[in-house]
Amino acid sequence: DESQIEQVLFALLSNARDASAAGHEILVSTTNCTKEQSESLKPAVTFAVVKVSDTGSGMTAETRERIFEPFFTTKPIGQGTGLGLSQI
Repeated sequence: DESQIEQVLFALLSNARDASAAGHEILVSTTNCTKEQSESLKPAVTFAVVKVSDTGSGMTAETRERIFEPFFTTKPIGQGTGLGLSQI
């Protein structure tokens, strides 16, 4: 669903931007990929691959343990909902 992809990418990129220090880059790339089916009667499946990376230092171990909690956020009170990664 196009709108769900947009929502997830927006949340991911907004969080990455907010967490990155000045001068760090957020890189997004896309490509098409084809995977052959195991049975010769089925056509190959083509899908999109989206790769997101950044040049930042990464998350602390404590943050990594909580990133999929629905209301977890590292932002100050009043900034952000904490619903970013839990949508995925």
